[in-house]
Amino acid sequence: MLFKAPFSTCAYPKTYTKHLCIGDEVEVGPGTYSTVLLFTHANAEATSDMILVASQYGRIAASPSHSLMVNGELAPASSIIVGDRITAASNGTLQEEPMNFVKVDKMSGLYNPQTTSRTILVHYRSRAAMLASTYATAIHPAAAQALDAP
Repeated sequence: MLFKAPFSTCAYPKTYTKHLCIGDEVEVGPGTYSTVLLFTHANAEATSDMILVASQYGRIAASPSHSLMVNGELAPASSIIVGDRITAASNGTLQEEPMNFVKVDKMSGLYNPQTTSRTILVHYRSRAAMLASTYATAIHPAAAQALDAP
């Protein structure tokens, strides 16, 4: 998922994505875990435009083409506007939170761990974890799922 490097996933114990390894378990929902299968991006040196979105309790930084659950549907991060709702995990439940901040910023580090569930919870210097897809618009989700088939 093309994330800025210094964010932590809900791995146990919480860890920075740059420290995740294939086979690690990461939280994908309250109390639900999924295995990291591979990385489509893992580059500490990369510098790129990232979309930083925030709610009252959580925030996430993702590449413009990265897919997030926006208003109940997968949509690229570049499409998010203030007032859109993104799914977050807080107090043991998933809930949609309205975004009150959206900004494009140059950031370093680019990581996209792929999980068996194709989702991941992400903490980016916040209390709540934001639910993110591991998809980007470069590959349609149906095509990405077909690549996983035996």
